[in-house]
Order: sequence, then structure tokens, then C-alpha cells
Amino acid sequence: MKTYNMFTEEGDELVDSLVGGVRDLPMSSTDREIEGYLRTGMSKIEDEHPEVWDRAVLVAIAREVQLNTRRHMYLFNGVENGGYV
Repeated sequence: MKTYNMFTEEGDELVDSLVGGVRDLPMSSTDREIEGYLRTGMSKIEDEHPEVWDRAVLVAIAREVQLNTRRHMYLFNGVENGGYV
């Protein structure tokens, strides 16, 4: 399992599952749709793991999504390098 800089293994597992779900989205999904999917999932994770919005976690998520989708995406405005990872 990959680590996403969450405080617990459970948190990393939840985020890993969410990021893995991006692969199941239609290939025609736009960057905005992917970000919406992630934000919705992260809002659910936040109840038990508020660190899901920490910069280190956002950067790890964005990098993994980029690897999974082969897109250079602008995710989470304001994250490291202006959101580009």
C-alpha cells in the first residue's frame, strides 16, 4: 500500500482506495470531474481523518493521480508549485 502522509495506516488505506477509484472513472473524465470526485471522497474521509486536507497529503494524492492517469493535472489550487505536481 502507498503512503499518503496520513497520520494512521487506516487513513492511508482510505486515501489509497479513493485514489484507486480514479482509475475506474471514464477516460473522458475532465480534470474538474476528477477533482470533484476526489474532493467528495476526501470530505467523507475528513470526518475521521481531518489531516486529509494537509498539504503533504494533497501533494501525495495529486502525484499518484498523475501517475495513474498519465495527465499533468492542476489539482487542489494552491498546492506545492501552484498546484502542479
